[in-house]
Amino acid sequence: MTTTDENSAGETLQDEIKAKLLGETARCPFSELQRFFAQGSLLRVELGVDLMDVGVALALDDTEKFQQWMAAGQVASLEDGVAASWMEDDAELWTMVVRPWILVQPTVD
Repeated sequence: MTTTDENSAGETLQDEIKAKLLGETARCPFSELQRFFAQGSLLRVELGVDLMDVGVALALDDTEKFQQWMAAGQVASLEDGVAASWMEDDAELWTMVVRPWILVQPTVD
């Protein structure tokens, strides 16, 4: 397989994952996510970071890219204080399921 073929195959796989993840993406009030927070299944994605990029990296097990976001604080486990604030406001979030995780990101209206 040539490098061009490998790049094409990689892009095709990414496109397939993106299409699947689009179907796993929705807006959701935080009140509907409480049980997942209690289970430790929510990962917060900072504004300014493309939720789809994070989802694809997680699905592809791109540890290097994921660790960079985590080291920069751009992706992290959802902190209690943030969860309490979102619960109080019943914040609406973008959510993306990448099993066993649910990525959450505040909406910008």
